[in-house]
Amino acid sequence: MNRWINRTLLLLLATILLIPSNNIFAKGVLDSHGEVINSPKSLSQSKFYKVDLQITAPTGSSIPKFTPVVVNLSTLAQEFPSSADPFGLDTPESADDIKWQSSYVIFNNTLIPSQVDDLDAQVGYTAADELVFQFPEDLELASEESATFSIYLGNLDADLPEPVFEEKCFVYDYPKLDDVIQAFGPDMLAEAYYLENGWIQMCAMVDAAWSSGGMYELSILNETGQSQWDAVKQRFKPPPDVWESWKWARFATVEQFIELNDAAGSNPFFLPDPSRSSLISGPVRARVQMQSVPPYGKPASPWGTKPGVYGLVTYDVFANVPYVDYTLDTTGVNAANFPILMIELQNREFAPGGGYSPYKSFYVPGLGWLDRTPDDLNEYSVQSASITDPWYLEKLAPGETMFPSEPNEDKLGFGIIFEKEGLTNLTYGKLTEHIKIIYNACELPLKARYFPIDVTITSNALTYMQQEYSKWASPKPEIIFDISETVTLPFDYISVSKPKVTPPWAKVGETINITEITAYISTLGPINDSITSTHTYEIIDFDTSTVVSSGDLEWNNDSIYWEATRIDLSGLTEDKFYAVRAIFGYDTLVGTSKASLKFWYGNSDPPIDLTPPTISSVLQSPLSTVVIRSTDIVDVSCLVTDESGIYNVTLQYNNGSWYNVLMQFQSGLYIGSIPAQQPGKTIQYKITAIDDSPQQNTNTTRVYSYVVALEYQPGQGILPLIGISGIIIVAVIVALRAAAMHRQKYDQV
Repeated sequence: MNRWINRTLLLLLATILLIPSNNIFAKGVLDSHGEVINSPKSLSQSKFYKVDLQITAPTGSSIPKFTPVVVNLSTLAQEFPSSADPFGLDTPESADDIKWQSSYVIFNNTLIPSQVDDLDAQVGYTAADELVFQFPEDLELASEESATFSIYLGNLDADLPEPVFEEKCFVYDYPKLDDVIQAFGPDMLAEAYYLENGWIQMCAMVDAAWSSGGMYELSILNETGQSQWDAVKQRFKPPPDVWESWKWARFATVEQFIELNDAAGSNPFFLPDPSRSSLISGPVRARVQMQSVPPYGKPASPWGTKPGVYGLVTYDVFANVPYVDYTLDTTGVNAANFPILMIELQNREFAPGGGYSPYKSFYVPGLGWLDRTPDDLNEYSVQSASITDPWYLEKLAPGETMFPSEPNEDKLGFGIIFEKEGLTNLTYGKLTEHIKIIYNACELPLKARYFPIDVTITSNALTYMQQEYSKWASPKPEIIFDISETVTLPFDYISVSKPKVTPPWAKVGETINITEITAYISTLGPINDSITSTHTYEIIDFDTSTVVSSGDLEWNNDSIYWEATRIDLSGLTEDKFYAVRAIFGYDTLVGTSKASLKFWYGNSDPPIDLTPPTISSVLQSPLSTVVIRSTDIVDVSCLVTDESGIYNVTLQYNNGSWYNVLMQFQSGLYIGSIPAQQPGKTIQYKITAIDDSPQQNTNTTRVYSYVVALEYQPGQGILPLIGISGIIIVAVIVALRAAAMHRQKYDQV
């Protein structure tokens, strides 16, 4: 329930972005998880929505298979009926809010991988966030052909579990290397972010002499997931045996960013953007977003500085797609005042000790092949009018090698597509080891796309780049939405409860018990031993989430739970935290529980967590109404965080006696409701949170209160109301004060 947070949020314009791709698509198997529904609702009692998304290829163009589709949630929100409150901003109830993270995308009766990305810093989902999925491998639209995808969502009351898919796209965050710093100084290499999708891998640097915030490495991966060569920053040999075999610009390999250190540069050029989720992984897309630390420009540059305007760089990779999307935008208090800026997009291809680019020639449409030779010290400039299409290709000449000791027949080079609008010129030269794309009047955001190329992708790099640019420049497809309410879903799902593990500390030689597990199939009901299913548990390393042990669960007819008792832990590493999750399978369905509370295994004392959870953003609704009536249900929400995780959060209210309501986790917040109360009552409430540590640290907020207004009843007269200690006057004053403030209630304890 996110309804009163950021009421002034500006809804973004609805946009649909279809990104041409030509790669393998992996279909997903429905794999849902979530808490068991203790009193299961039938589908007819819950509200679901079906959004049909019809995509039609433009006249004269096609939409290839494996095309990623990015949909702003604001676009979907506009299609919902007035009875729904998509982002929890319009009504005080939570039941009509949409559970965005439980979006199911269906094509031809098959669930396909998707993800809902939280792109901003708001708790829960907002209009700025995005749903991402891909065309399946058997779908390609010719000119004016159409295909329909169905997106199923439910409101919070429906409690639809989140679909779970195998992650294909990853982001790795690595610190600075001690040995590099010792050899070359602290300004050479700082924090790095790696994006990977199983086919290619790229590295973006936070602070690394001369190329901060830029792409530092673009590699094609081999069948084992290792980088086999580097298209943007060339290595001596693939893979590097030791770091000394690299020029200073080559140290950013995944294998080497493994140890933490404190020697990062004191003035990094780019940092993760603090105002949004800068690192995103998922089954369809991975993203890194960085914000510059200094403002736009330099004092000595011809374009000057713009205080309050900061660069915002975004890199995206998609599942099994051999390219990286680059977006340059601005952020900051003055960013809106400068929608057009001078921009220099620089691509460097360092050669170790050679002083020139290893790509001695490159192709520009309209100009053909241009040469860069070791004995030519000039820098050249090509005007934009001479460039027919905005892309270029860098590759090795036939029979040429990058280095005498390294054959390069399969390593053709890389290409980049960029925008033509506002382009002034393109410069290149030997000594600067670069190609610069210069815009004197660039309308932001600026977009580009990078392609590493070898024989696994194409045997004809020039034709390949021409085809990729044709896809990039194709007209936008026609998009039509149609939404309807439904009480049936074209798929089933399994919900599995969180296991209970005892004891919380098992010493060497002792065993543990896994108990109190329930599972539920949406159409069949609870799973017991009369239903043919698979039922297993996994013990996972709490720090790395890797599976270290597994076994079968058994049905206990007395307790009516699934369990596994006296589990031997002798094969586990001692003195570590572990957790347990349960997995159930029925037919083609798979349901996975959330991880249990962590437990400690080993003879040494477990680390002691003495820090209680933090409770913040306490919000009561209704808040801005004139009075709270005896028919009103009062919702209370809060944000709860703790390094050890959260065991439970309880809303306690007092109307003469104290009552407990277990708060539910929904859309990033814990939510509970106080039922309607008698007129004239003063209701007190507080929130208690317990963390997931063995100590189960507890924190409780201060006591809040509200007054339920007295109400006039026919035949009652007005004197009795006025005569009851002035309560009605007090209630009106309280209500007017609340209405005048018209703000969310925020406390942090």
